[in-house]
Amino acid sequence: MFNKSRSFIRHPSIWFTCLILVLLLAWQGWAFATMNERITPDLKTALESQKYVNIKVVLPFSPEPFHMEKFHDMGTVIFANENSIMINRVKAKDVWSLAREYWITSIALNHQ
Repeated sequence: MFNKSRSFIRHPSIWFTCLILVLLLAWQGWAFATMNERITPDLKTALESQKYVNIKVVLPFSPEPFHMEKFHDMGTVIFANENSIMINRVKAKDVWSLAREYWITSIALNHQ
């Protein structure tokens, strides 16, 4: 029986599955570690004291329908141009969720 379990551990699909799990954990760790860099200090302060915030999201590209749909799910999109979107009434948890996305450059408090 010991030899069978050993051959199970050495099976290529087990190693591949372990590799995928390690890569997913590394990706999530990186997203969690870098999300603070994407949120401006004034927005962090506002998130502590307000239930909803108005934000400006900056992207390194023009948003596509997928991105706009995600933004519409989180609040009211009031303006979009080449690489930035202004969204009103966004919950704090949604701001932190957006900050974990690798395709977002920055998220700032919209003062308009």
